[in-house]
Amino acid sequence: MKQTYGAWKDQHPDRGSLAARFTVDFRAQHGHGPSYRQLCTGLGWDVPHCLRTFIVYRLLVNEWLIETVAKPWTLRPGNTAEADGIALPGRTLQANRRS
Repeated sequence: MKQTYGAWKDQHPDRGSLAARFTVDFRAQHGHGPSYRQLCTGLGWDVPHCLRTFIVYRLLVNEWLIETVAKPWTLRPGNTAEADGIALPGRTLQANRRS
């Protein structure tokens, strides 16, 4: 899996910021965040289920995205995205809260 992910990652250097921006746009359009499948499909990442899960897991670990386990469609920008200026409307950037 790591080798497959590594090859995919090399082809998608902006994956974190793209994923975070997608969640903002998706929420604006649908009123909720995307599922893992909706995220990957929307970004043109046509990958098998196991790789899709690992991709989103890495985006969560690196805090480009966050999710709320209690609800199925909860992907949204995480701390790394907010520090990079990608946030849901009305959110205070995490970077500003740390100062």
